[in-house]
Amino acid sequence: MKTLLVLLALSLSVTSFAGDRDGRNDRDPRNGGGGRIDLRDGTTIVRIDIGDERETDSRAMMKRVANLERAVRELQNRVYDLEDDARPTTREVTVWTCSLPTSFDGTFVGKGKTETEARAAASNACTAKRSPFCSDFNIKKCEATKEIERI
Repeated sequence: MKTLLVLLALSLSVTSFAGDRDGRNDRDPRNGGGGRIDLRDGTTIVRIDIGDERETDSRAMMKRVANLERAVRELQNRVYDLEDDARPTTREVTVWTCSLPTSFDGTFVGKGKTETEARAAASNACTAKRSPFCSDFNIKKCEATKEIERI
C-alpha cells in the first residue's frame, strides 16, 4: 500500500507539470494525445492533470474522478506486477538422504522429502540392481540436509 501511494504521488507530481516532454505535447492529438503517457517499457498510463478551477460542473468532475480511478487502477496493476517480480525464485527445503550399504554391490543412496521417502528410494535403487541384500533394515544412516530449490 505504501508503494502504491508513493507511485501515485510520483505520477501525479510528474505528470501534472510534464506537459511538453521531449518536445512533444502529450495532449496534442497528432502525438497520440488523449491524456496518456508512454513509458520506457512500452506501456502507457493515464495522464493526470491539475484540475481547472473554472470547470466545476458535475459532468467535468465525474469525468475527472473516472480518470483518477482509471489512473489508480493502472498504477495498482503495475504495483502488483512489480510485487510479483520481487517474489523469491528459490527456497530452502529439507532433503533426506539415506544410504544402504551392501557387502558385494556397493552402497545405494536414496533422497526424499521425508526420511521414509528417502529410505524407500535407497531400497528401490538396491532392488533395481537385483542385489540380494536390499532390506530397509540394512539402512544404517539417514540425515537431513538443507538444499535450495527453484520455485
